Amino acid sequence: NELRDTTLFLPFDFAEQFDLCISEIMADPSPPVLLPETEYIEIHNRSLTAYNLRNWQLVVGAKKIVLPPYHMAAGSYLLICDSSFTAQFQGVPAVGVHWPSSFLPNSGSSILLYNAFGDLIFQSEYDPDYAQNEAKSNGGWSLERIDLENLCAHAELWQASKNPSGGTPGYENSVQV
Repeated sequence: NELRDTTLFLPFDFAEQFDLCISEIMADPSPPVLLPETEYIEIHNRSLTAYNLRNWQLVVGAKKIVLPPYHMAAGSYLLICDSSFTAQFQGVPAVGVHWPSSFLPNSGSSILLYNAFGDLIFQSEYDPDYAQNEAKSNGGWSLERIDLENLCAHAELWQASKNPSGGTPGYENSVQV
């Protein structure tokens, strides 16, 4: 049984640095505004390629989250949160994971996103002072990246959400320039 004149196309795309970025961070959900009272991270696929996020990792300090299989379309947004809260974000593209307690320190930290091969795809710092609004830096408001094309780690590229719910998880940010 010989296979003749057959071409198999096996698509396999490797994500490159900055193809995906961290676009929103809810490190301090208390007191809640109108969103569920839980930490979350939103990522945005900036590329023209869809990726399977299976075995990708989010790392903060010594803690890490391994992502389950999820087909993330080009140009899309994805909310990552504790699996016990995904149902509370109705209509939001979300992946539930085992979220370690206080994964995102309220005082700020560095978040790293690695693909399944261990390549660093994105790194971001955050700090409550990035809110640029003292009233919103005390919890309940997410930090949103204001420019998804300028991916430097500067504090001025983050701002507290302007959305009345306290954030825009799974959707385009309210503070984009």
